[in-house]
Amino acid sequence: MTQATFLAEMDAQLHGAFAAAGMGDAATYRAGPASAEVPCTVLVDQGAQLLEDRVVTDQVTIRALRAEVGDPPNGAVFTITASAQRWRVDRVTERDESAVVMVVSRA
Repeated sequence: MTQATFLAEMDAQLHGAFAAAGMGDAATYRAGPASAEVPCTVLVDQGAQLLEDRVVTDQVTIRALRAEVGDPPNGAVFTITASAQRWRVDRVTERDESAVVMVVSRA
């Protein structure tokens, strides 16, 4: 098993465990207006503190599995199933072989 495969499997198990514990959310993802909605599981952090230009700012971030959403472009929309909250991707802050973290704002 490669490191990338192991990491992807581990992230999928962690996302499932977080969702089962109420810390993850079922959601849908749409890359653009003409794109189909794709079901996914996300972790929403509404108190993320990011260092930008030597200033710490509070941001909302979403972490998703790349196996479910690929590489979301700026402007893509995530909709949280339970609350119908919609989040628009402003920018990707982290990406590895299995997961992507994005700064988002209300859509």
